[in-house]
Amino acid sequence: LIAWVLLIIATFLRLDAGAGEMRGEWSPGFVRFTDFFTQFGLGGWYLIPSALCLVVANLTDWRGLSRRSRMLVYNWTCFAFLV
Repeated sequence: LIAWVLLIIATFLRLDAGAGEMRGEWSPGFVRFTDFFTQFGLGGWYLIPSALCLVVANLTDWRGLSRRSRMLVYNWTCFAFLV
């Protein structure tokens, strides 16, 4: 697992630097395409669903849930908190 993580980090650092150096050679359409995905990645596409999950968890009647349902809501709450 550690080897995979290190490989991913090394690949990202190598390809990211190369892509940044070549950006001036890209066509304007491709630059707009990559800028869209950069802005999309920086946006709240992952923050909004996790915030909604936390709101739902706070509004949930935990005592009224079965053990199985309570664990399911708890797992989603932990996942949303980590995001």
